[in-house]
Amino acid sequence: MAGAECQEECFRLDNRFRRAYCSFMLKVKEPGTKDWWQILLPILLLSLSFLFTACEHTSTRPQEFDRLAKTFRDMAGTNRVKEGKRLSQIMPNCPETWRKDIGTGVLVSRDHSQPSYKLTRSEAFSLLGQPDIINGDQVCWELGTNGTTRLELYVQFDGDFVVESDFTASAIDKSNH
Repeated sequence: MAGAECQEECFRLDNRFRRAYCSFMLKVKEPGTKDWWQILLPILLLSLSFLFTACEHTSTRPQEFDRLAKTFRDMAGTNRVKEGKRLSQIMPNCPETWRKDIGTGVLVSRDHSQPSYKLTRSEAFSLLGQPDIINGDQVCWELGTNGTTRLELYVQFDGDFVVESDFTASAIDKSNH
C-alpha cells in the first residue's frame, strides 16, 4: 500500500479494533463468560501489531528518490520538467485535514505532524541542489519554461522538515525585458 492509502487503512482498522475491543471487554465482564475470550485477546492484539508494523514501512524515502534527485541536481539550468514533476509526486506529504473551495481557489489545511516520511531541509538541499528561490519556509527550483510560463518544483518546510511539494506554473513577466 502507498503512504496515504496505508495510513487511511491503518486508521480504519484502528477504529474497527477499538470497537471490537470495547465490545470484547463488555462481553468479558458479563457473568458466565468462557475463558477462551481471554486467549483470543492476545492473539487479536498480536495480529493487529503485525498489521501496523507493515504500514510503518512507508515512513522511508521511496527507492527511486535518491537516483532521481541526483539526475535533477545534475540537470540544473536545463529543462528538467519531467524530473521535477516526478519529484513533486514522491516528496513527503502530509494528510489533508480540511478543504474549502472559495470560488477563486481552494484552501487546504494539512497535518504537518504526520509527513509520509522525514526529509530535512539540509537533506533536500544536498540531494536536489541549491533552490533558485528561497522565501522563508517556501523554496522553488526552476524546471524550465515554455516561452510564456515558468515551471517550478515548489517545496514547503515546517521547521526543518519537508511537509508539502507541488509542481507549479507561473506566467513570465515580459514587461521587465
